Amino acid sequence: YGRNNDAVNNAIMEMVRERKRTGKSADDDPDVLDMLLSDELYAGNDLKVANDIRGLFLAGDETCNVTTANFLYYMTMHPEYHQRVIAEIMPTLEKASNDFVNLLSPDVVDEFVYTKQCVYETLRICPSGP
Repeated sequence: YGRNNDAVNNAIMEMVRERKRTGKSADDDPDVLDMLLSDELYAGNDLKVANDIRGLFLAGDETCNVTTANFLYYMTMHPEYHQRVIAEIMPTLEKASNDFVNLLSPDVVDEFVYTKQCVYETLRICPSGP
């Protein structure tokens, strides 16, 4: 646990240092890290920035887990919806099966209209946060 914890802390600190050095995110759009680094509250305190980034990451991870679990539950309870989701995503997944990282981009996933509707309905029924 300690070694993994150190690795995560080091990775986040390196991300903070790199962002301060370059001044921009990978896609040039401002993100949460940019907001924290530009806030007076965090001025000169990279550790505070890193700790808050870590907290946001962990909080986001849990909400994704809950949403995914609820989505899968509803798919098992409604096989007709499950079949439509499978029919929508399988052709794309089969094409990308040899290289998910490069071939399954956010733009490609964004085309899963029915699947997104099912996820949104899951969030409507069981919101993962307050």
